[in-house]
Amino acid sequence: MFAIRMPVKPIFKVELNNNIPPVELKFALRAAARDKSLYFSPIPETITVENDGKKIEINTLGRWLFGTPGFAGHYRQQFDGNTVIVSLPEYEPAIKLIRAALEILKTQGVVKEYSVMVKS
Repeated sequence: MFAIRMPVKPIFKVELNNNIPPVELKFALRAAARDKSLYFSPIPETITVENDGKKIEINTLGRWLFGTPGFAGHYRQQFDGNTVIVSLPEYEPAIKLIRAALEILKTQGVVKEYSVMVKS
């Protein structure tokens, strides 16, 4: 099920290496996710937001998940030391995209380990 605004819940527990501050994980995940075609896949419904008089369409999974100016997106994170809890909607394409991005960051040495907190 898809909705423009969906509740989020903890999905991934991520342990970072010391080479990245936890607050930077979102930006690293977004950059890694952009390497995947799923990031640019269309979402079932499109909305248009306005920011500084400019209209921005929220029409791809990447924009819907990570946000744009004028739209906060659905990705949320909380951290304690080098452990980050990533909260997302229980929307399979979003979970799949973040898992793929985490695998890229793990290969790059940014992420030490991660685990799935809910079944998907």
